[in-house]
Amino acid sequence: MSGWEVLTLLSKLGSYGAMAALAGALFMRTCLYSAEVGPWLRRYLWVGCGGTLVMSLLAFLVQVGALAENGVAGMFDWPLAAMLWSSGNGTTTGLRLLAAVLALLSSVFLSRHSLYCWLSVAVAGLIAASFASSGHMATQGSAAALAVALHALTALIWMGSLLPLWQHLRRTQSNRAAALLTRFGELAGYGVAVLLLAGVFMLWRISDGHWQGLVDSVYGQSVLIKLLLVGGLLLLAALNRWQLVPALPASSRALDLSLKVEKLLGLAVLLVTVLLTTLMGPEG
Repeated sequence: MSGWEVLTLLSKLGSYGAMAALAGALFMRTCLYSAEVGPWLRRYLWVGCGGTLVMSLLAFLVQVGALAENGVAGMFDWPLAAMLWSSGNGTTTGLRLLAAVLALLSSVFLSRHSLYCWLSVAVAGLIAASFASSGHMATQGSAAALAVALHALTALIWMGSLLPLWQHLRRTQSNRAAALLTRFGELAGYGVAVLLLAGVFMLWRISDGHWQGLVDSVYGQSVLIKLLLVGGLLLLAALNRWQLVPALPASSRALDLSLKVEKLLGLAVLLVTVLLTTLMGPEG
């Protein structure tokens, strides 16, 4: 693995993690807000916005440097950067930068709930569109682009909500935490349906209906690893919803551990996703 490939992996992982924080913060503030974690949630949103701005721009410059093959100075090859900006990669970067700016703007209007909600919807749309504007699935038609957009946005919201949920568990009274976690479980049910339907559709498009080809390829085997990790997340989510949350406060320690494990599995899913989109392809 070359140095540029390592930098690409790290910058993509950082941008995905930052977008997860941004999406999770907006979702929690809009749908599952609690005053006890309000100040913390605003700081979490700011971290997500700043991280998305920095890491998205860095990921773009790393792509420029990898193409220029002129060391660090190649990252600032402006004619090459302008050419790349006019491609799908530039569109993806621009959409993510705009999403981060709008998310920062939304934090100014927290007291105006209606405006904040509309800005949050716009941010979600921009993030979703950024995943549909480049990559293999972007060439597979509008249905495939919509599937990858919904799949990516839902996954980011889920991953980005885990840390706020953990904070709620630690900072909020048990009965209020239980109500909030129960509500999250209800909403997560819709998210699981979106993830599964969009994921199956994308696999079908990538494999062109030949499932055995996926199993026999390195790319397909990596997808299976990702599916196993996602399966672990779904099992933990089911355990939380049906066993641990109803048993609060007696199960608070077990729920705390479950959320920590979910965060680790979520990080693993992001890492495998970055590997799939950076070093591998369906043809491989």
